Amino acid sequence: MKGRILISLVLIAGFFSTAFSQMSNTDSIEAEKAKIKEVINQETRYYATGQYDKWKSTWLHDDRALHTGASNIGFHKRQGWESIESSLKKYILDTTTTVKPEVLILKRDKFNMVLEGDMAWVYFISRDNLGDPDTINDKMESRVLKKVGDEWKIMYVNTIDISTYEE
Repeated sequence: MKGRILISLVLIAGFFSTAFSQMSNTDSIEAEKAKIKEVINQETRYYATGQYDKWKSTWLHDDRALHTGASNIGFHKRQGWESIESSLKKYILDTTTTVKPEVLILKRDKFNMVLEGDMAWVYFISRDNLGDPDTINDKMESRVLKKVGDEWKIMYVNTIDISTYEE
């Protein structure tokens, strides 16, 4: 009898241990997803508001970094952190020749995210007024982020301005 009670207690303890472990793992994944979304949103806010040093802190400074974008007027590709920084720094800091919204409108939804170790792939739909404060642009965007220490850093950005293709 004591043996059965002991076996039952061990089985119950194992069940609860597994259940709590799975809940903890799910909570951990959701916390990482929230951190990733926040880095993505911070990068855009810093970019739009001319906060160059903060924008720079969201990126992985690596030769493998890549920034691409497309609209009906063309395509751009910036390969490596030095190329990304040199071309975007001018835009972020130069408020005299670029149009930036006084109030940033930024809505993102339909997030699809894959986390694998220290890498994350993210796809989402975005609506914003970057580039023209009087126009809301619809975009399909993707990001790849790498976890460095406790921080997620952007390694890849791709933006397709789908609103420019609409008739």
